[in-house]
This record gives sequence, C-alpha cells and structure tokens, in this order.
Amino acid sequence: MLAALIKAMRPRQWAKNGFLLAPLLFDTQATSLPALLRTLEAFGLFCLLSSAVYLVNDLFDIQADRQHPVKRNRPIASGRLPVPVAITTMSILVVLCLSLGFLLSPNFALIEASYFLLMLLYSRWLKHLPLLDVKLNGYDRDSITGKYERMIESGIEDQKGGIPVLGRIKAVKGDMD
Repeated sequence: MLAALIKAMRPRQWAKNGFLLAPLLFDTQATSLPALLRTLEAFGLFCLLSSAVYLVNDLFDIQADRQHPVKRNRPIASGRLPVPVAITTMSILVVLCLSLGFLLSPNFALIEASYFLLMLLYSRWLKHLPLLDVKLNGYDRDSITGKYERMIESGIEDQKGGIPVLGRIKAVKGDMD
C-alpha cells in the first residue's frame, strides 16, 4: 500500500516546483545558507502540497478514471490505494504544509492556501468548463531550412455542443536572415 500511496502522490512531478528555487539565483542572498535552507523548506512543502492536490484530483475523478483505459490503473481508481487512506493522507499533508508554511512565512502560507484552493476549484469544476480551446498545429523547427509554419486555431470549440471555432490565424514565416 505504501508503494501505491507514493505513486499516487506523483513525486516525479515535483520537479515542476523548481520555480521556487529560481529567486535564489537572482538574489543577493544566493550564497546565504539560511536563505538556501528556507528556500529548500518551501520547495519541500510545495512538493508535498502538490501531492495532496494530486490525491484530491484522483479522488474527484475516481469514477471517470475507472472507466478510462489508462487512468484506471492509477492507485486510487484501481483500488490499490484505499479511498480512506488517500483522504487521510491528503488531509494530513494539507494541514502539515499550511502549518509549517505559516511558520516559514505567513505570506508563504497564504500562497500555499491560494494554490490549494485554486487547484481544488480546478479539480472539481473549472477543468470541466469549455472556456477556451487553443490548438497549435504544424509547428516545424526545421533547423536545416530555417523555415517554419505555424498554425494557430483559437476560439471556443466544442465538437459535441456545436459551438463553432471563432477564429483562425495562419502565419507562415520564412528565413530569419
């Protein structure tokens, strides 16, 4: 069950939280050990909080994931990770991250809480709204010719609902010389 929990927490996605380390590179305190430690603490807390978000998302999507040919193999959807364990872990992670985040900095805890709330709204409702569909097609990075074609289709598109594509832009760019 521990292996299933770790997989559901998606640690391979934690690298995305590396943006928290970027300010150290541009700050005058980049060589300060206390600043480095605080930044690493923030990175660790955000990684754990993002894991809580993945658990929430999988809990909200459990029924749909069970019907999906690939997602049905996720730990919660497949039953390898019991729902009560996922809920308990998610709850502990959120409380732990927000509490330790507050000790690190009240502003950081506010950022954490905002992130969690936004992701909660996204997981539950926002991802199901057809707000804007932007497709990038035909982007060619041909280094030999130095030419590329880019097709951008933008607008609101819903194949099932019949809402038409509102706009189409085609740009062809030649050599940059």
